[in-house]
Amino acid sequence: MKIGIYIGDSNPEIGGGFSFESTILNALLETKSNHEFYLFSSQKIDIPLKSNIFSIPLYEKSNPLQSAYLKKFAIIHNFNLINRMKKLIQKYNIEIIWFITPEHIPVKIPYITTLWDLAHRVAPFFPEVSVTGWRWEDRENHYLNALPKAAYILTGTSVGKEEIIQFYNIRDERIRVIPFPVPTFALPENVLQTGATTNFNIDKQYLFYPAQFWPHKNHVGLLLALKILYEKYSLDFDLIFTGSDKGNLKYIKKETEELGLSKKVHFLGFVSTDLLINLYKNAFAMVFPTFFGPDNLPPLEAFSLGCPVIASRVEGAEEQLGDAALLFDPKNEEEIAFLVNKLYNDLNLRETLIKSGELGMDIISIIDEFKSYRRCWSKEEVYIHT
Repeated sequence: MKIGIYIGDSNPEIGGGFSFESTILNALLETKSNHEFYLFSSQKIDIPLKSNIFSIPLYEKSNPLQSAYLKKFAIIHNFNLINRMKKLIQKYNIEIIWFITPEHIPVKIPYITTLWDLAHRVAPFFPEVSVTGWRWEDRENHYLNALPKAAYILTGTSVGKEEIIQFYNIRDERIRVIPFPVPTFALPENVLQTGATTNFNIDKQYLFYPAQFWPHKNHVGLLLALKILYEKYSLDFDLIFTGSDKGNLKYIKKETEELGLSKKVHFLGFVSTDLLINLYKNAFAMVFPTFFGPDNLPPLEAFSLGCPVIASRVEGAEEQLGDAALLFDPKNEEEIAFLVNKLYNDLNLRETLIKSGELGMDIISIIDEFKSYRRCWSKEEVYIHT
């Protein structure tokens, strides 16, 4: 079969989304299959492709002014993108297309879509899923259009599957659970040996939290836990934050100053992959106090890089992380501090938590299953109506 894979317009500063895309592409390169794969992307794909994998640019060559104009006017941009996709699907006789992230372009052929979370339904009070960022109405319209018509929906946990059924009444057999893969950069065979993080004037143990500055990432909870660690348990940890500002950084810096933690908290912003690996490998622990689930990538990165994980007990966390992490209520900074102290005083526990993740990719079996349906109609049956 000829399989389209929609990558879209991604860049490293997206964070987890970019890591997820890159990991899927690298896994695809390692997968043996008789299918042909066509990668639709507006970005240049810088990985060597196999004989059955083809890179298809989404946009025809145009001058920079025209490109900027199209991006400025979203309606025109989306219309052009939909038409471009339609022509390319016909040109390459694509039989099914897989949107490997939640991004979706309307198509008239069968498609597979990927769902990371339904946070706007589970926690609609956070501004980034209601009134700022990707607004509640926009998210809801997106999923109402994309999910019911999908041939298959991929999600990382059974909790995610249950939420799809609950909120959108999708049939059970059309939702497939494929655990999130460990990001490629964090796999042991890809990790270079790195030294200690002496270049940040950090001469003591530190806790690490890699997360973009959204409110739901709960940086405040970790700041409060850091203060409790010092005042209640006499543990003098530093704290390192990495990640791009999504509108909440100024507030977090203000809270840091008001809590008297300015000398203990380091804001490094968006960092390179090499530095990210370095920070994981030298941290006392990665503490992950997010309010959103059910799937998250940083704990998997930490597992693979030998960094102990203390993470939120959000829905799906126990399924995704098992007994490889210490879990806490993200609303309770006392519990966060208690677990850090517990880990500090139990070296055996710390060693137990240092585990590797496993790469899971079972999309090929889903494609093979779809062939049983696909044999029932000709290509012309689809294309004459597009």
